[in-house]
Amino acid sequence: MIDVYCIRADAQNVSESSIVSEIPSLIDDLPSVKRDRILSIRPAAGRVNSALGWRLLRFALHDHGHTDFALSQLSFDGNGKPRWPHHAGDFNLSHTHALIACAVTDTGRVGIDCEHVRAIPTVQLLRRIASPREDVPANADALTFFRLWTQKEAVIKAEGNGGVWDMTRVCLDGDDAYYRDTRWYVYPLKLAGDDYVAHVASDIPGRRVDVHEVTIERLLRRGGPDDQTPQMV
Repeated sequence: MIDVYCIRADAQNVSESSIVSEIPSLIDDLPSVKRDRILSIRPAAGRVNSALGWRLLRFALHDHGHTDFALSQLSFDGNGKPRWPHHAGDFNLSHTHALIACAVTDTGRVGIDCEHVRAIPTVQLLRRIASPREDVPANADALTFFRLWTQKEAVIKAEGNGGVWDMTRVCLDGDDAYYRDTRWYVYPLKLAGDDYVAHVASDIPGRRVDVHEVTIERLLRRGGPDDQTPQMV
């Protein structure tokens, strides 16, 4: 099973300015290099989303029963992917605009990507990320682009050794994808309104994906995980 935890910041009664003041305490147990990088992000919305994302990861792992997890225990590989040596499974983070998401699994690998749909030079960009086997319709719209992008990026993040420059190496075939000699399984997610697109990818087929919406207020609490029960959506 894959659990996806999400925050829809624009649907909550918490102002961005109030969260900005909380950022140092939200990330105080992250490794110093990562903490300093977050504090340097401009504009403020980027700092808020990043800080809430790491706090959401802590929440998710605690909810999975790993109550001994602390952000200070994370290490980062050469591609910047976070690892926790005490977790046999995998986890991944993504955020865009007012949506923050975290995927956690106890078996296999997982990657997640979410994007805010917006106006772009669609066909031009599609041609830059499509694999040689993928057709680019002349009338493709922005939603088509972001669907393709989030599927490919979720796969790349699950694999963990590539980057966006590898988009053309990810070949999509329905709900499956092929990348670096591995077959990946891609699942669509409905996390927010129609102007958001999200996908999660795994190297294990037939995964059940459960989505949990978490309020910012819960992340800001100083109590332990027992008072942070997520709600199903």
